[in-house]
Amino acid sequence: SHISHFLLTEILLPLLKSTAAQDDSDVRIVNVTSIYHTRVKVESFVGKESFSKDYGDTLSGHLYVYGVSKLANILHIKHLQAQLNSESARITCLAVHPGTVRTTGVQRFFDSIRFFGWFLQKVVEPIWFVSWTQGAMTSAFAAAGKETKRKMYEGAYLTPVGKISKPSENAMDERLRNELYETTKEVLKEMGL
Repeated sequence: SHISHFLLTEILLPLLKSTAAQDDSDVRIVNVTSIYHTRVKVESFVGKESFSKDYGDTLSGHLYVYGVSKLANILHIKHLQAQLNSESARITCLAVHPGTVRTTGVQRFFDSIRFFGWFLQKVVEPIWFVSWTQGAMTSAFAAAGKETKRKMYEGAYLTPVGKISKPSENAMDERLRNELYETTKEVLKEMGL
């Protein structure tokens, strides 16, 4: 999911910058991520091979890929905020973890687990998972909250509800941030985008 977020942002960036230059503007870029980014460790994003690592066709392998993509979303936001600040563009970039949300994907996953899935739905889900409405609160806060205009929110990682939190060490790594940016640009160039 990182490349699509990156490309959309790059396409919209000229418009966002011109809007940010207007008086009383409040421009924000919000990427949804996940606390699951803390469960992965990435050594490098150098070269397009780093985007196609195989972590196996298992649940843990798929979750690892998910975690890496969510780490990439945070690194992108942090890189973008630093770039925009260096250009004096008045744009706030935020990465948002919405919480553990009861989505249709979660429902399908639980339905796919024979017997134990029923237990997860009836016992675990009500305790650990939040509704779609509750899950949207932090994203809505990041996109429209008056408080997020303050400088302290630039490049921030938010957890429910609207709390500035510290992401993983990998998510704070400037080297990884720059490697990801360069490799993403390389991949998009090869794709003709």
